[in-house]
Amino acid sequence: MIYLHKILPLLLSPLWWGLGLLMLFIWTKKRRYGVLACLVIVVPALPLVANRLTIWVEGPYQWQAPQAAPVAKAIVVLSGTMEAKLDGQAIHWDLQDGDRVLAGVALMKAQRAPALIFTGGRLPWNPEGETEGQALQRLAVEWGVPESQIVVTADAFNTEQEALAVDQLLGPSRRDIILVTSAFHMPRAQRTFEQRGLEVTPWPVDYKQTSDHLTILDFLPQPQALNMATHMMREAMGRLYYQLKWW
Repeated sequence: MIYLHKILPLLLSPLWWGLGLLMLFIWTKKRRYGVLACLVIVVPALPLVANRLTIWVEGPYQWQAPQAAPVAKAIVVLSGTMEAKLDGQAIHWDLQDGDRVLAGVALMKAQRAPALIFTGGRLPWNPEGETEGQALQRLAVEWGVPESQIVVTADAFNTEQEALAVDQLLGPSRRDIILVTSAFHMPRAQRTFEQRGLEVTPWPVDYKQTSDHLTILDFLPQPQALNMATHMMREAMGRLYYQLKWW
C-alpha cells in the first residue's frame, strides 16, 4: 500500500500523461493526441503556471519570527528534507533543504517548547538503518539543542503514520504542538494531526513560490518548472486522497 501511495501520483503526473498521449499519437497517427501530449507537458513547464499553482497550494501563510509562536508541549518537525543514499551497506542521509530542521532548532532556542520531536521518516525501499529523524537529531545536537530534549518517533512512511507516531508518543496528557513542515504540505499535515486530537499551531517553512514580478523567462518552458508543478499536483492529489478517506 505504501508503494502505491508513492507510485500512483507519478503515474498521474504531467510527464506520464504526456508520454501516454504521445504513445497514442504514434499508435493511431491522430494529430490531436500529439497536440494534447505537447500541451500536457509544456503548459505545466511554464514558470508562470508552475508558480501560480504553487501559490494556490501553499496557501496564505506568512513567515513569522520564532518568538511569535505560542509555548507548546512539543515542537514536531516532519521528515522530508533529506535524501537517503546507500553508502556501501549503510544509509547515508544528505540534507536537501534545511528549512524544517532549522526552524525546529530556532523554535527550541526561543524556548517555545521543552521538547523537539523528529518523526522517524523512512522510505519503503530503505527498510533498515538510520531513519531521517535520527539523522536530523544529530544535526540538531550539533546546532546546540541538548540531546536530552530531542525525541525521535517510531518509523513512519507517510504523513498519516507520522501523526499516529506523535499521537502515541504524547499520550493522553497535554497535546498542543507546534507543527513544522513545508508550506505546501502544511494544510494536509495539520488536518491529519488534528484528526488525531492534537492541538496544532502550524509553522510553515520552505516556501517554493517565487516573486510575482513577471519576466520573459516566465513564458518559456523550463524543466525546473515542470518538476515544481508536478510536486504541487502530487500534494493536491494527496489532499484529495485524505479528504475522501476522512469522508
